[in-house]
Amino acid sequence: ARAEVTYRQHCALCHGPEAKGYIADNAPSLVNPTFLASVDDAFFTKSIELGRPGTAMAGYGRDVGGPLDDNQIAELVAYLRRGTTTVALAPVPGGGDVGRGAGIYADGCKKCHGDPGQRGTAPHLFNPVFLGLVKDEFIAHAVRNGRPGTPMEPTALTDAQIADVIAYLRSYAGPKPPAP
Repeated sequence: ARAEVTYRQHCALCHGPEAKGYIADNAPSLVNPTFLASVDDAFFTKSIELGRPGTAMAGYGRDVGGPLDDNQIAELVAYLRRGTTTVALAPVPGGGDVGRGAGIYADGCKKCHGDPGQRGTAPHLFNPVFLGLVKDEFIAHAVRNGRPGTPMEPTALTDAQIADVIAYLRSYAGPKPPAP
């Protein structure tokens, strides 16, 4: 019950009352089945704690000046997860090519996810906190399976093409951001 109150107070404004997303500032669904299947609790927790700089998603962890302590964030993750568990994510082949990935990204991803300097209508994949937290397998899972109920459809990209796109995104990761 406390987590529901926390969600309604801090998250519902952008992610919506049912956490289905896209109410404000392109905040994504937090209950999408492919998202919940692929997100581990560490990524979920750190995303809430640190936020997404450059967006309306502030860091909600006390360590970054937010209102929530570690226990409240853990309760919030459990509330959003509601008993779902992650699946074993398929590995991503290494050795992706940045140049090929840039072309694939421009042709199929940019219109929604934007580019390094401009956000789109979907989550900004070039966000430094996102890139510092996300696993390649999470990105590959989203590309392979889409996000039902959103414009993100499953793609027919090969594993090698997915590796190329990931290499392109990773080329923008740079050093991990300093601790707040």
